[in-house]
Amino acid sequence: MIKETVIKVSKSIFRHVGAIVMAGTAILLLLVGIVFFGNYYLQKTLSKKDIVSIPDLTGLTISEASAELRKLSLYLRANDYEYNELDAGMIISQIPARDRLIYANRTIDVVVSRGPKLVLVPPLSGVSMTYIDEYFKALDLKVGTIIQKYSSDVPAGYIIETDPVSGMNIMAGREINIILSIGRDPLDYEAPAIQDYNFWDDDFY
Repeated sequence: MIKETVIKVSKSIFRHVGAIVMAGTAILLLLVGIVFFGNYYLQKTLSKKDIVSIPDLTGLTISEASAELRKLSLYLRANDYEYNELDAGMIISQIPARDRLIYANRTIDVVVSRGPKLVLVPPLSGVSMTYIDEYFKALDLKVGTIIQKYSSDVPAGYIIETDPVSGMNIMAGREINIILSIGRDPLDYEAPAIQDYNFWDDDFY
């Protein structure tokens, strides 16, 4: 009798354990299904609604670029300011670049122009070329084309004139073209006038 009771109890326990295992397995499969299909649905939803193409912002002002980005649920951040040929306040560059695909609600970093940095061309006529490279570097200018020319007024190795000329405001980093003296033309001399000589003077012979 006791043995039969033990057998019945064991069978009952196994049935309950089996039911618990089957229920646990079903719940686990249900959770895996929810995660899988939820993730699939989320990815499909994001791919359709929340992935956007970044527009080209260069040449726009901060307000113009912000307005464009708001249409795509994107944000703008001015990350740096640099001197540039673009007018002050215009965007020079952006990260990420144009046409990149990103998720919405991201931030686009931009570099904004301070406007052109102007430099006054100094008076250079009669200045030696010896240290001109260092001088231009200090002024944020560059030596452009050097044209050599004979001059009866300016010694060899010295500047005759420049283009742009001195006194002009130009953008930093621009090249200055130089006309450089190579001294007097050897063919450019005045022969003594014959009438100035006294052929009868003993010193002439």
